[in-house]
Amino acid sequence: MHNASQDPGTQAEAAPAVKAREYLLVLHAERAQNLAQGITPTDDRIAGLDAEIDYATAAFTGIAVTEIASMRAALSGAQQG
Repeated sequence: MHNASQDPGTQAEAAPAVKAREYLLVLHAERAQNLAQGITPTDDRIAGLDAEIDYATAAFTGIAVTEIASMRAALSGAQQG
């Protein structure tokens, strides 16, 4: 049986929560860059980024909670009730 994690040239794919957090960090960096370039917080571009940050935050939270619950179930069994 071949194990991809043993190949030095093979990278494991990041978990969905990691990808969601990375996207959230990119959005925050883009917002900060826009503000540093003098775009005002009331500009439509900033408002659009703020809305996307809100959406991405909610998505990241849901994905992370789901991953934590899945890991917990894998370790100690699914909860009944």
